[in-house]
Amino acid sequence: MSKPKFESISKIIDLTRNFDKSMRHKFHHLMQDSDLTFPQLSVISMLEKHREQKVSELSLKIGLSGRNIPGDGSLAGFFII
Repeated sequence: MSKPKFESISKIIDLTRNFDKSMRHKFHHLMQDSDLTFPQLSVISMLEKHREQKVSELSLKIGLSGRNIPGDGSLAGFFII
């Protein structure tokens, strides 16, 4: 009796792994196509979620310390085009 249940659970785990692998693969290709770095995408994501905010607030949310922020306090150096 427990064998079908175990097989179902095993199948769910396999599907989840395959889905995760597929999504990571697609995400990787999207990142490469965008020509943006992961830190740049992090900044864009935070701005999308939290809208307008101070550079100090943004830097804390993405894990930058004060000494990592460019001299003028902007993140302009973060986006080199």
